[in-house]
Amino acid sequence: MKASLNVSDAERARTAEVDGLLRDRAVPALVERLTDPSWTVRRAVVSALARLGEPAVAPLIDVLRNLRDDEARLAAAVEALVASYAKPDDAILELLEASTHPGVKCDAIQVLGRRQCISAMARLGSLMQDGNDNVALAAIEAVGRIGGDASIELLITAVQSKSFFRAFPAIDVLGRTADPRVVTPLSALLDEPHYALEAARALGHAAQPKAVPALAALLTRPNDALTRVTAVALAEIHDRHTERYGPSSAVSSRLAKVSESTASRRLIRALVGADAGERTALCRVLGWIGEPDSVEALVELLDAEPAAAHAAALAIANIVSDAEPLLLAALRQSRTERRLLLLPLLSRSRSAVADVMVCLDDADPSIRAMACDTLGKIGDDVAVPRLFALLGDTDARVAQSAASAIQSLGGVETERRALEAARTGDPRVRRSALRILAYFGWPSSLEVFLAALDEPDERLQDVAAAGLAALDDERALGALIAASSRPSTRARSAAVRALGQTRNVPAVRERLRTALSDPDAWVRYYACQALSRLHDETAAEPIAKLLADPAGQVRVAAIEALARLEGSDAIGALHAVAESHDPDIRRAALLALGGVKSSSSLPLLRSALASTDPATRLVALSALAEFDEHEAVASARDGMKDQDESVRSAAITLLAGRPGKEATRALVAELGNASLQDRVIQALAHPIEGRVDALVVALRCASPEEAPRLVSALARMRRPEATAALEEAFIEDSPHVRRAVVPALAALGTATARRRLERAAREDVDVEVRELCAAVLGN
Repeated sequence: MKASLNVSDAERARTAEVDGLLRDRAVPALVERLTDPSWTVRRAVVSALARLGEPAVAPLIDVLRNLRDDEARLAAAVEALVASYAKPDDAILELLEASTHPGVKCDAIQVLGRRQCISAMARLGSLMQDGNDNVALAAIEAVGRIGGDASIELLITAVQSKSFFRAFPAIDVLGRTADPRVVTPLSALLDEPHYALEAARALGHAAQPKAVPALAALLTRPNDALTRVTAVALAEIHDRHTERYGPSSAVSSRLAKVSESTASRRLIRALVGADAGERTALCRVLGWIGEPDSVEALVELLDAEPAAAHAAALAIANIVSDAEPLLLAALRQSRTERRLLLLPLLSRSRSAVADVMVCLDDADPSIRAMACDTLGKIGDDVAVPRLFALLGDTDARVAQSAASAIQSLGGVETERRALEAARTGDPRVRRSALRILAYFGWPSSLEVFLAALDEPDERLQDVAAAGLAALDDERALGALIAASSRPSTRARSAAVRALGQTRNVPAVRERLRTALSDPDAWVRYYACQALSRLHDETAAEPIAKLLADPAGQVRVAAIEALARLEGSDAIGALHAVAESHDPDIRRAALLALGGVKSSSSLPLLRSALASTDPATRLVALSALAEFDEHEAVASARDGMKDQDESVRSAAITLLAGRPGKEATRALVAELGNASLQDRVIQALAHPIEGRVDALVVALRCASPEEAPRLVSALARMRRPEATAALEEAFIEDSPHVRRAVVPALAALGTATARRRLERAAREDVDVEVRELCAAVLGN
């Protein structure tokens, strides 16, 4: 058993003793150690007692019944019974029936609830009305944990009892079931002053869009606290519904019937005194309602904490067509933080160009850079002269943003100004202008590039070489070949790198093969890259010699080049370095072998997948992903069980984008893994060839726990074939599959889906399916 890194030597010693007691099956001695002062040691004891199974059940129950003087021991005994490898449910039920001690009852109820003991439901239901409030609360929570049709009925009954000490805790538990049937009883409590806040929160937890109209009605009431809670609930419904079934307007569309002006006034008033989370939710709801009069208040919130400010900006974006005058005024008057949020909102408005250009003079370089980006997105070339003026900005971010914006705008004026700026002036401006000319590849720039190639400024030479490579001109090619023999190391490097972007002609290949033996490592590096890019197979032998180059970057470049050139000689050379003692070289070779995809490489790659180094395993997994379906999926299946998080994530990503049914089956097999579950569902929702068919097959034999997860993956796709699959699944024989499909069909909102739900509400043989359909339809 592994000890924590933060435990003392004494704790490690006691933990080792626990391991020995486990081997000896010494239950009494282990029970005595439930009072150990260290939770690390107690956790080891709990694990040991749970693994011992049946022999430990009676002693642990005896602790709950008779040894109630130590809270730590009681908590540990409960944990051991919950995790027990045995089946202690019947014994716990007997304890519950026999004991009159409220504490014993609460502990027994907690064990039954956490073990999801369905057979205890009737007894727990009766205890929800126990005279002891603690026992009743424990029973309510246990019923919610167990779930199922019976639990919904019991919780609804408790909520409708209006007995405060029973109804109040049941409200929260009922909401967390996320069952469509909870909307009606919880909505009925929104008019009850004692229960309204808790009921609104619970409706948020339930994440049912059908609750939106009832919650929306609260937005017009003169109660700021209730308005804040309601906004949070609406935001939670939107987020959870989106998480399960993909993006939709399930909440915003249902807010259409609310009185926009009244609700907006209430929401704005509720901002006073709201905490950060509430302000964020209030902004989001204001954006969904879309009342233009709320923009002024939202603009003020651009100075709030980041989450609320971001939500305010998104809300403004939702109603920006009506709010543009206010936004422009705010842009002129605002400080840095506001301007950073406002500028992206104006990226589609040509009428905003003049005001955005004012921000080019802002003292803050981040504002100047953002203004450049915004002007580039607006697409009005009237900004070109002002943008050229910023190519010499003292802040590199601003100069780069200005150049990017100019590239987005283009045009005759851009060509003229770039040619002019490239000839004279500040070297920084000249370099930026040359990059712009290289980006567009205008023939008119040839003379400028040739002149710059002869400049003493080596950075200008670098840009000029890249620009000449973009021109289809014999003079440009000749100049680069000549420059690749210059005394200057930097000039040779730039020219060789540029030659890799030119035409595959004998003169270029000959010069690059000569550069493989250049005295400078970076020239050799770029020569490898250039020859592989030109796919010069005759260069494989001289490139292979560089696998022993003293410079690491050259060895890596040689590996990458051989992978591109392929061929038996290249593959053999790669196999040799794939067993290198240099981890970087080995990983580069493994990755290259994945690109080659030769079956002769599989033993090496499989061996690397078992490496003790996580980075090597990650690279091997990426390489194996390039092979056929069976090999790739088998590797990813192992990868999802890897100890390293990055390897597990890479395996899931691999399978998410892998077509074919085998990849889907591998992902479905991990749906029960709580640590991977959310990411697996997200991966399954990736609409790739064979995914829907494989999910349909899995759904037909899914367990009650798996069915909602598979349905969520299909619903998130938002593809016609996935929608059709859900509609067809709704006529399957399995009731639990139909139950899982009900909320997904409601979320899809198609006419066919509604007809199926309406029919099932009347005719389905399963009572729970009928009730669920009625609930999502609002009947």
